[in-house]
Amino acid sequence: MASPDDPQPGREEQDRLTALSVAAEQDADAAPASALLRVRAAEACVTAGRVDAALAHATQAASMDPTGYYPTRVLSGILAVAGRREEAIAAGRRAVALSPATSDARLHLGGLLLGAQAWKEAAEHLAIHVSQPDADPTAWHLLAVALHQAGAFDRAIDAAGRAVAGAPDRTEWRIHRASLLTERARYREALDEFAAALAQRPDDPAIHHAIGSIHELLGDLPKALHHAEAALSLAPDQPRVAENARHIRRLLGLAAPDPHDDKLREDPASWGPRGRTAAPRPPRHRNSFARDVSERGRVIYALMLREIRTRFGHSRVGYLWAIVEPLLHLLTLGIVFALMNHGPAPVGENLFLYYLTGVVPYLLFAHLSNEMMEVIANNSSILHLPIVKRVDIMVSRGLLQLATEILAGIVAFSTAALCGLQGMPADPLTVAQAVACIWVLGMGVGAINLVIAEFSSAWCQVYTSMLRLLYFASGIYYSPIVTPEAVRNILVWNPILQGIEFFRSGFYRQYDPHWLDRGYLVTVSVSALVIGFALERSARHHIRVNA
Repeated sequence: MASPDDPQPGREEQDRLTALSVAAEQDADAAPASALLRVRAAEACVTAGRVDAALAHATQAASMDPTGYYPTRVLSGILAVAGRREEAIAAGRRAVALSPATSDARLHLGGLLLGAQAWKEAAEHLAIHVSQPDADPTAWHLLAVALHQAGAFDRAIDAAGRAVAGAPDRTEWRIHRASLLTERARYREALDEFAAALAQRPDDPAIHHAIGSIHELLGDLPKALHHAEAALSLAPDQPRVAENARHIRRLLGLAAPDPHDDKLREDPASWGPRGRTAAPRPPRHRNSFARDVSERGRVIYALMLREIRTRFGHSRVGYLWAIVEPLLHLLTLGIVFALMNHGPAPVGENLFLYYLTGVVPYLLFAHLSNEMMEVIANNSSILHLPIVKRVDIMVSRGLLQLATEILAGIVAFSTAALCGLQGMPADPLTVAQAVACIWVLGMGVGAINLVIAEFSSAWCQVYTSMLRLLYFASGIYYSPIVTPEAVRNILVWNPILQGIEFFRSGFYRQYDPHWLDRGYLVTVSVSALVIGFALERSARHHIRVNA
């Protein structure tokens, strides 16, 4: 039996390491011109936990041999141990510059840059490291992390697969790759990876929870409940796990299961809606138009909230930035045009206000019709939920964009009012009708763009160039009356110009230009909407959705 005077566990080993570090220091002092002995002293000191002494020796060694790779590399490592990250990164960069072909230098610097969240630079160095024959599977894993954070999702998944192939027993790496696959809505591949991780770690509730969540997304609720219950049995004190199990039970229409019913736990078929614990469902009424509309409304509202969180949740200002961005655009253009043009306003008494009444409706159309091309690609994963339709995503984006532009316009015109200008339209109802027409036109053109973009990847660039031309052909900062009649007869066919003039006719009292054709604008807007959604319907099976 050990007495109280016996040394603590590890004390002898620590004394041995300290003695070795002291001996290494003595050797270095005996040969003061040897940078190599100074480096060995630094390594021995850091191993013994004497970080300050190690840092002093490493600094001296690097100054003695400024062109040597190894002293600089050791200095970088010891600086990292000392918590001096920026200096460690600088030394790591010097080491790479001194020996670009050394694989270890790239791996070391890549790890430091990951800690500093310099994702792209870290990925560059790690990519060079993994191209070497002696590449470490750890480097593939770190590269996957860096690529994911840098936005190269598919390459990150490939790198994560290389890491798992190089070290198949690293369960956490399998979980990482499965998470990447899930994020890209590649659910079947993610399930395979999670299954392999579960075989290695069968009592991990997090893996069961993740598998259950994927099965829920795929609509396989019995399997989702199986894994949710397994996670709950392994982690009964975790609220998130318990709530997920209750959520799946509610989706299946089940009462809370009896924890002593072993047959229920072992027989997934009994978890179906017709199982013995299924709660009676109310009779389903046919031809319930109001119910269908209500359900679609709830889905669209939920998608709008999701869009706000996913697009703006990473920023501290959040959704406020969506309003500030077009507002800055409005104010900047208005001020620039007002300063450049000192002539009288074509309508009203102020040039800035005139430009503002043109830019506000134009931005509503431009933003909506342009961003609609990416709405499906950015929300493809949510389409795997049976209740969500592609049209729901399109309408939710359209309504959110409408609300954003209206709020930005209100702030812009309120600012004009505070400056003593006209801030309220003379006929708010006419302005609302103009905004509605422009929104319908933007939705229709956006739907058409969405379909065309699926068959031609270059269409996004082409349409962006067209928007720039329309900016100058829509009467934003000039009145069509100043153009020659032949040119004006061509310009008035532009429905965006018609929408802007419609907007201005409601803002300025007694402004009703003879070229304004409200019936034409309504006809073109509704036709674009019908054509756009008809094209989306007919091409639905050809539009790509990430699996």
